[in-house]
Amino acid sequence: MPQRIFRSVAKKNNARLTEILGSLFALELLSPSEYFYVISPFLSEMPLFDNRYGQFRALLFEEAETWVGLSTLLNVLASRDVVVRVIHQPAAKPFIKKLSSTIYTQERNTLHEKGLVSDHFWLSGSMNYTYSGVYQNDEQITLETDRDTIASAMLDAHDRWDEE
Repeated sequence: MPQRIFRSVAKKNNARLTEILGSLFALELLSPSEYFYVISPFLSEMPLFDNRYGQFRALLFEEAETWVGLSTLLNVLASRDVVVRVIHQPAAKPFIKKLSSTIYTQERNTLHEKGLVSDHFWLSGSMNYTYSGVYQNDEQITLETDRDTIASAMLDAHDRWDEE
């Protein structure tokens, strides 16, 4: 199925968003992309892997915290030679400070688009990559796995990056 649409209702089924994001990041850790884009006006730390029982230790090695957050996952990807690029608004600066110096960032005052783009998928929709976006808000996201669609989204992400 090349496209799936997911909806969440605040405080009802947001575990689904965590599971989707966790699965996508696990895929990236197992088969890293050349480029990985995070496009989100607002960013904050949020737990994405529940590693209380060490089930993600093989994917994360020394980074295997009890709860593994977004910044840790991005830093691990960058440490594995993935070119991680984050496009954000100024309000995301506290989160950006948690990222490794090997992660590239661009600040855009007018950014409203949200998405993750990798060689394996394109995730887009209404959700900011924040604790509230994943755990508290009503959101809709679309997961694309069609190769042509992903290639187009990656080209668009490269073009957006080069606009700066």
